[in-house]
Amino acid sequence: MRIRWSRPIVTGKRACLADAVPCARSARNCWPRKASSMRSCSAMPRASMLLSKRELSLAALLLALGSAALWLQWADDASKAPGRAGERRPDYIVEGLSVVTLDAEGLPERRLDALRLRHYPDDDSSELDEPVLKLFDAAALRWRARSVRAWINARGDEILLEQDVRLQRAATAQSAPITLRTSELLVLPEVDYAETARDVEVEREHDRLSATQGLRAWLGGETRIQLFGSVRARVDQPSRPEGQGL
Repeated sequence: MRIRWSRPIVTGKRACLADAVPCARSARNCWPRKASSMRSCSAMPRASMLLSKRELSLAALLLALGSAALWLQWADDASKAPGRAGERRPDYIVEGLSVVTLDAEGLPERRLDALRLRHYPDDDSSELDEPVLKLFDAAALRWRARSVRAWINARGDEILLEQDVRLQRAATAQSAPITLRTSELLVLPEVDYAETARDVEVEREHDRLSATQGLRAWLGGETRIQLFGSVRARVDQPSRPEGQGL
């Protein structure tokens, strides 16, 4: 006996399979069907992630190098910029300065007072606010100098007085008082010497002298003053008592 098999015809299922074919075809395009394809496909995002980390590290390194180069360039330009000396920073500040120098016999030879001192380590110099310099002779005050500010070199043997400078000598039994006015005066206290190249006025009792190119002054012993440039003199005669003839 022969048995013949025949495929059942199911209309509904055929329709369902027909609808599933496009989906399966699209699935083949979207998802890999083999394990090897899955391994290669899953490895691709991992490689791209490793590459991104390298790129980020390289970008961060380049950014750091660029920032360092810009900072060095700015620092170099700032150090070379003209007129920025006022931005120097002192390493220490002294308020209410008072320094007395004694001679070989222990007597005061000179005294320096100032409202404030700023010391700069780059050249070991100092700046003073409202300085007052006094020079003594056998403990007696001989000269007194004052100004708005001053500069002192590293050795301390040069004092540059600046702005509204006044140098005064008190009257003695042998000489009249002297007052010197200028805008800048260099004083060498160890050798009793002072000079300036600025306009200067010298007043001695009733006599007034002015010079356009400064002066040189020897302050020790007998005072000597040398004027430069155009020099003018004005002499005021002292008033005479009434009834006294010429």
